[in-house]
Amino acid sequence: MLFSKTLLSAQQDTVAGIPVNYDETKTGSWVLPDLFALQGGRRVTDAREWMEQRRPELLRLFEVEQFGKCPKRVPREASLFDAGSPAFDGKAVRKQVRLYFTEDTARHQADMVIYLPAEATGPVPLFLTISFMPNALMVDDPGLAPGSFWNREGERMPVQPRPGAPRIGGLDVEKFISNGIGVATLYYGDIEPDFPDGIRHGVRGHYLPAGREWPAPDEWGTISAWAWGLGYAMDYVEQDPDIDASKVALHGVSRLGKTVLWAGALDQRFGMIIASCSGEGGAALSRR
Repeated sequence: MLFSKTLLSAQQDTVAGIPVNYDETKTGSWVLPDLFALQGGRRVTDAREWMEQRRPELLRLFEVEQFGKCPKRVPREASLFDAGSPAFDGKAVRKQVRLYFTEDTARHQADMVIYLPAEATGPVPLFLTISFMPNALMVDDPGLAPGSFWNREGERMPVQPRPGAPRIGGLDVEKFISNGIGVATLYYGDIEPDFPDGIRHGVRGHYLPAGREWPAPDEWGTISAWAWGLGYAMDYVEQDPDIDASKVALHGVSRLGKTVLWAGALDQRFGMIIASCSGEGGAALSRR
């Protein structure tokens, strides 16, 4: 009861300037789109028809109304600069991969770190998380490339982890490894920084036509850019013989929860999507 009272007292009237309703009787009348009816009204009759006809309609709905249209991805060779080093007292094998998103490989790149069970005798499932933090702040591993991060002032800063200091992200690699599962992470800011002017530094800016400073209303927003970039992570995973590419779980939190939901919708190679706290515009019912 005390816990319930504490929660009630913590409820806010507005969040980000938007009124919040906690009263079920005030949700109003709303109708959700019928997932099994085509836009013309005819109902789908089997799974094949849904995949070939209804699914593209729903993708288009989210593309037009929410996330924006992405450019077609061009396959690019990744660089494996750490091909398999012992980590976590020999329990894991670490790989570090540099992903390239455009032909400008000096600017548009991201480092993905992968840990695999050292005792694995075949390809293993993979838990892949896109993170708010660079790899060296997610994992306590002195062998990681330091990397950099974008601060709130829009400056790119080198990562300087202090020996013995707890990692902000706290990714528990050993828990996955002990269960025979690989784990990987990459920093979302390497795809595009998360501030209004981030487009100048990210992949969307690279794809802008000459003379334009912003995408068209139906073109990709930042969440779409992050989701688009995750396809390059999957490109590498498919080529790694130590990973079972059919068993990749993609994870993200908050706006990155929205990101992984959209990534999974765009790219069916991901075997599972784990969207934590994705909220409005994510897994929550937007019309309720």
